[in-house]
Amino acid sequence: HGYNIGHHHLHAKGNAWWIAGGQEGPRRSNMFDTSLRVPLLVRWPGVTKPGTRVDQMVSLIDTFPSVLAMLNVPLPKDVRQNGMDYTPLLRGQTPDHWRDALYGQYDPHNGLIDFMRMVRTDRFKLVRHYLSNGMNEFYDLQNDPGELHNLWGVEKLRPTRAALQAQLEAWEKSIDDPIVNDPHRQVEYDGTPAEK
Repeated sequence: HGYNIGHHHLHAKGNAWWIAGGQEGPRRSNMFDTSLRVPLLVRWPGVTKPGTRVDQMVSLIDTFPSVLAMLNVPLPKDVRQNGMDYTPLLRGQTPDHWRDALYGQYDPHNGLIDFMRMVRTDRFKLVRHYLSNGMNEFYDLQNDPGELHNLWGVEKLRPTRAALQAQLEAWEKSIDDPIVNDPHRQVEYDGTPAEK
């Protein structure tokens, strides 16, 4: 995982503290790229050319199937895993299908009450704080890679935000996420609580 060292006025990772004047303040759960994105460096002599750069999104869950593929070991049939084998990318190949989004979930403990779910595409990131009112986030990563301007309330982006919300909900159901059936879950799309 990454680490905030003053980014977004925070110190630490997903359960960071607000910092001001060198002092740690209250915690602020987050799924900023500074907490999530880290470089993946691979050295695979004879296969991956030095200096190769892969732009496709990969995730830690891809490690298991990829390492097995590197070793020519088939995936066990009785293991449920959602990772993708990224060895074709390391060979300089372009797979016919690659993911167009990454998903994340974070249920911090350490005194925070927040259940975050995220969907991130190349262009947008939607972060839902399902049990914390008023904290939902929506970023245009193309125009705001530092995630400094929360666009949650921007009316013209509402259709894009709703489409990502539907995509996120489909993923939540696919992994049997317990937040799907939580009676306290906030599912508002426009800043107002949804009717229960």
